[in-house]
Amino acid sequence: MSYLFINQYYKQIETIIRRGGNDKEQSIKVTFLTLLNNYCSRRNFTVVAEL
Repeated sequence: MSYLFINQYYKQIETIIRRGGNDKEQSIKVTFLTLLNNYCSRRNFTVVAEL
């Protein structure tokens, strides 16, 4: 996985915690999904967020 995407993920998590005050699953779910989509799109995989 690209270090660029991982570093972006950590920066976004830090921003969410700073502004929102927590790191619960609901708060970071979209950020993690973005990381997965970046990884999968380069490999022609499809991410299904929730079933």
